[in-house]
Amino acid sequence: MTNSADKQTYLRQIRKLILSDFLGNLYFFLPILTLFLLDNDISLSVIVLAQVAYSATSFIAEIPTGILADRYGHKLSYAIGRLSDALGLLVIVLFPTPITLFLGLMFRGLSGALMSGSEDALLYEYSKRSDENFTKQLGRKKGLGTLGFAVAALVAGVAVEVFGTDAYAPLIFLTITFIVASSYQAITLLDLKISNKGKDKFHEVKQGFALIKTNKVLRTLIIVSGITFLGKYTLIDVYPPYFVENNVAPLFIGLSLSLGAALNYLLLRSSQTIEDKLGPVKSITGTVLVTAALYVLLGITNNAYITVVTFVLLFAVMESKAVFVSSYANEHARSDIRATILSAVSQFKELIKILVKTAFGFAVGVFSLSSLFIIYGSVLAVGAAWGYFLLRKADR
Repeated sequence: MTNSADKQTYLRQIRKLILSDFLGNLYFFLPILTLFLLDNDISLSVIVLAQVAYSATSFIAEIPTGILADRYGHKLSYAIGRLSDALGLLVIVLFPTPITLFLGLMFRGLSGALMSGSEDALLYEYSKRSDENFTKQLGRKKGLGTLGFAVAALVAGVAVEVFGTDAYAPLIFLTITFIVASSYQAITLLDLKISNKGKDKFHEVKQGFALIKTNKVLRTLIIVSGITFLGKYTLIDVYPPYFVENNVAPLFIGLSLSLGAALNYLLLRSSQTIEDKLGPVKSITGTVLVTAALYVLLGITNNAYITVVTFVLLFAVMESKAVFVSSYANEHARSDIRATILSAVSQFKELIKILVKTAFGFAVGVFSLSSLFIIYGSVLAVGAAWGYFLLRKADR
């Protein structure tokens, strides 16, 4: 039994982790990065294809970083992940060329791998030790992170409206500053002492694969997480020029992202209620189905106002899936291999990302963006239906 003093200690760790996530999500650069790169004569096709470097690095690094997190500490893995994110952005802003864009995104891909298992593993263990509901705390963390994202996007939109292209580099440097602050906050977190240091070097891999082999739900969740990849960052890469095509005012490039993030914050705050009413299977696949419908709507409209509203709703709903997937996966993982298991879920998703981003990058030069949105929405709808069938079958 955890006593009252210990519970308060772990509650403080949850608040510190949430603050770190908030600081690390002050992404002032997101609404303008594509425009910054286009200004430096990097084509949209190269920008989208460069995202493959992110996913390929994450794919390769997922399991090794999950093992390192389980063995040497989730806190350290998370803090280094934040620093790797800052380094990747620094490379891109200082030397904006196609080669350095790929290099910078490789650092950011390593960041994603380092944080993918360790961040949620930390929160799950803190929640368990403080008798808090993990889904509720994860929704709160992601919600406040998204709120920070919303504030940053709004500031970026206003800055570009006032200062034009001169605001691009300062916004990226401002982002780097807050990410470093996030890493510093992470270092102050409490170690959980679930370390596997000293055990057989393949302990996490063997135990992880054994658990996946015997746990049908976990095995199925890995597959479903991959086939329902929602393309959040691909959308962020291509929406600024798409807004320009549809005669959307420059202010809305940042404002729409901010509004979408703000709505997502409200939705994430309700994630526990949604999961309690619908259950994890319907929550996961329902989110994907709504996202698919909004992708199609974004593609078929050329009205500036409808484009903005659709994008806001699309961005609002897509992040919710991550909460439901993480909650479901954590229920079936073990503390000593938690980061390894969560990394396995992320790894298959990264494999699908590589395929989708590669196809999208080449298709950008062939098809219109509106056509690509319609095609991708249709594919997601099929993935949602297939995922629902697989999860229901596994959950019996």
